Amino acid sequence: MAKFKRIAPPEALRDGRAHVIGYVGIMDPQDGVDLFINAMAHLVGDEGRRDVKAVIVGAGTELAALQARAAAAGLEDHVTFTGFLSGEALLSAFPSFDIVVILDPKNSYNNKISMNKHCEYMTPGIPIVQFDLVEGRRIASDCSLYARDNSPRDLARQLGRLVDDVALRAKSTRRSMAWLRTTVSGLRSRM
Repeated sequence: MAKFKRIAPPEALRDGRAHVIGYVGIMDPQDGVDLFINAMAHLVGDEGRRDVKAVIVGAGTELAALQARAAAAGLEDHVTFTGFLSGEALLSAFPSFDIVVILDPKNSYNNKISMNKHCEYMTPGIPIVQFDLVEGRRIASDCSLYARDNSPRDLARQLGRLVDDVALRAKSTRRSMAWLRTTVSGLRSRM
């Protein structure tokens, strides 16, 4: 866990933006990354926000289509696709995000499974926005904000809340750190 520390985002990722919103994972049809692109289009295009940057780390069958979707929405300056990262490059990328998204859409399958991303994001205390899944809410509880109905517009609204509210981001980080202490303590007591 010592490797999962918050660091200042590399300037190349920040690109002059005040807030970096990150996603790390697979980009296949079921992964919901298209909903993130649509949410960014709402934040940047509809709301006129210039203070946000999305950094999308990973690869998958939808990568080219997602890049085309971002370009068609005029998001080239607000969305960066890094491609697949591993090792130190990955460890220095995702803990540097100001906010992260878990994009698995609500459906009967996703509602019941635990996502590794919760632990990866909560360990360094990164504020999370995700869709309102039963298991996601059980794990993250009040460490996260929840977008409803697989809605990119509501995803954008929840992201905007975190971007605009320093106290809310700090509260999410504190709750994530408390979750980590409780989880590690519980694991140690079982050994």
